[in-house]
Amino acid sequence: MPANLLWNWLPATFVMVVISAIYFFTDKSPRINTRLVASAHGALGAAIFSGAIALWVAGRSSIDLVWPFTLLFALPVASMLSTLVLHRGSKLIHLLLVPELLCLAWAWFVGGMAVTNDWL
Repeated sequence: MPANLLWNWLPATFVMVVISAIYFFTDKSPRINTRLVASAHGALGAAIFSGAIALWVAGRSSIDLVWPFTLLFALPVASMLSTLVLHRGSKLIHLLLVPELLCLAWAWFVGGMAVTNDWL
């Protein structure tokens, strides 16, 4: 078990969730569905990453899960793209997508090791 697993998981997950919350609370759309879709990307990324860590902790890691895990990352990426169209508010907020992409890349890297139990 990597000793610093918590420090590999927590910061990226926290940043992704906070960015989702910022998108949700700054969206001026009156429709809650639009606000949820426009802000789902961080929560989706955090959930996928947390799921990978949970699989590893439960001892359910398998090399067979690498492709389903990787394909799941299409969900937050698609949500990020839809955010560019759906978000009603300042366009400067889209600069938050840069650190979120970095967090998603980290989540894919560390989560991929967790889901396959093939650590560096």
